[in-house]
Amino acid sequence: MLALLGPETRTEHIGWATVTLSLYLPIATHWLITVFDKAVGARAAATPMLVGSKGSRLDLALHGLYFRSRDGDDVPYREYTALKETGLATIIPLHVRYTAGGQSVVGTMPNYFRLRKLRIASGVGLSLPGDCVLGVEAAAKLDLSPGDKLKTDRDNLFDLAGDYPLQLNVKGVFAPKGTADDEGVFVSLKTSWIIAGIWHGHDENDETPAGSKLLKKHLEITPENVDSFHSHGDSAEFPLTVISLFPHDEKATALLLGRYGDHETLQALKPPIVVAEM
Repeated sequence: MLALLGPETRTEHIGWATVTLSLYLPIATHWLITVFDKAVGARAAATPMLVGSKGSRLDLALHGLYFRSRDGDDVPYREYTALKETGLATIIPLHVRYTAGGQSVVGTMPNYFRLRKLRIASGVGLSLPGDCVLGVEAAAKLDLSPGDKLKTDRDNLFDLAGDYPLQLNVKGVFAPKGTADDEGVFVSLKTSWIIAGIWHGHDENDETPAGSKLLKKHLEITPENVDSFHSHGDSAEFPLTVISLFPHDEKATALLLGRYGDHETLQALKPPIVVAEM
């Protein structure tokens, strides 16, 4: 369009465009920052404390709040048990290592759904190992609904001798919340440990010695084979990737933070503070 105008007119239009951009770009930037700050701040405020392995505080915060992948050591399940025994907070364990259809598979306990006020919009909740409930955005992206199947992604596509993907049974879809929960594929902790190969099952005719690399892994868990699943390790050492804490009061918060002040392998942080720094 500008090519059809004379040189002076083109210069005038470009000048006005430059002035317009210089006026509205800061406004648009400020608006985007405000929206981002409100959304992230609200999620952080709803999660008072996180415990995870030592490393980047920001990575741990994003992992605990948004299920982002994180290179870090696991947190042993015994840490969750020890925190629960303090009686200082509501404690929620999370295991987020794998994906299904590119969406994060979130292994957790039912109290997570109650605390986050997640409501089933269609279908039912988790019942058996191998069940999953999808966030509304995950269900839309994967085009899945209750009754469908969803396979977990291979951790390493080039490891042909690795564990087979687990076929998850889609049991329900959560109502929209406008949070990271809308993007998740939620399973029980036991299911996430089955994906990790910590729990496994045997065919009735399988005579492979326990612990053998040739041990058969089930591709799908059904009511008929669910009782065959078991583990050989110490459950106290089963992995978590992060623990969410909801202290009962300020004194409990201080005591729990102090618990990890000099810890060799773990750290505790307050997401609102980390997000404010970000």
